[in-house]
Amino acid sequence: MKQKASNSPSFLSKIEAFLSRLKADPYGALDSLEVKGHGYRFNTSRIEAGLRKAFFNIEYVNFGKRRIPVPNGLIVFAAILWALQGWDSSPHQIINFMNGLPDYLTGKITWSTLAGYYLDAYGKFEHYSAFVIYATLYYAVSLRLNKVGVTRLRNVLMTTGLVALPIGAFEVFWNVSYYFFQGQTWILALQMPQLKIILQNDIAMPLIGVLVLVFLVDWRAYRVEPDWRTFICLFATMLLILLWWGYGNVLPVQQISVQVQGYGTWVSSRMFPQTVYTVDTNILDNMALGEQFWIQNDLLHLVNTITKVFLTLTAYFMLKIERR
Repeated sequence: MKQKASNSPSFLSKIEAFLSRLKADPYGALDSLEVKGHGYRFNTSRIEAGLRKAFFNIEYVNFGKRRIPVPNGLIVFAAILWALQGWDSSPHQIINFMNGLPDYLTGKITWSTLAGYYLDAYGKFEHYSAFVIYATLYYAVSLRLNKVGVTRLRNVLMTTGLVALPIGAFEVFWNVSYYFFQGQTWILALQMPQLKIILQNDIAMPLIGVLVLVFLVDWRAYRVEPDWRTFICLFATMLLILLWWGYGNVLPVQQISVQVQGYGTWVSSRMFPQTVYTVDTNILDNMALGEQFWIQNDLLHLVNTITKVFLTLTAYFMLKIERR
């Protein structure tokens, strides 16, 4: 008995059809890309809204006659952890705690030792402030682009680039300032592992933003027009940078001294002071690798955070894309 020929297109023909659509309309083809499998379904058209939901989302659950708000977005979640763990807190505190928890549960370490792991990361590494600031920026930029007609994959790519630009700008400012004012020349050394950070933060981040502005923005249809808020934020950013540079000359700061192999004793400068000093404690090992030394100074950390906020706001208003 003859089998009926299947009318469904073959896998090869689907690939050929997709490549044809990709050549004719790259974004349209990618926006409609859908991959199905056993128990999953990936659709690129949902990415844009899904990312915004992941960054800021509050759902309501029924609890008796009341509806209780439950935050499940990165911004709200990070802000709550920031408030609970302390002003200068870091996600690494939770990481350290979870890594040490199995040893505590099996009796290998005491509770005080586990708590020590948790407290050791306080003030160090990435702070919650960065997650809240940059995730909020992503949400705001994505929403703004969506309102002016930039949607789906193009929205994701442009938003990512416009967020990467101020992140890179802050990193360049910080590294150059730390290099000159604190005398830590390794921070810009072309040696591993610092070279990886330089390539990622100081080069790739700004470059991604520039490439987005050059290649993804259709300047025939869109424009950027800085308004009075841009100049206020820019002026505030410059004042905050000057304050941070000269902070130690007008307000008290704790200076530290660190023994450095091949150099002697390094003493922190009062110019451009930090709550976390990263010092290369061995300049003879042909590696650019810093060790962190934390000092509590809530006011100084506030200056750091607000500088980042206003630099981010400056970038948002300066690169606010409008339809022509």
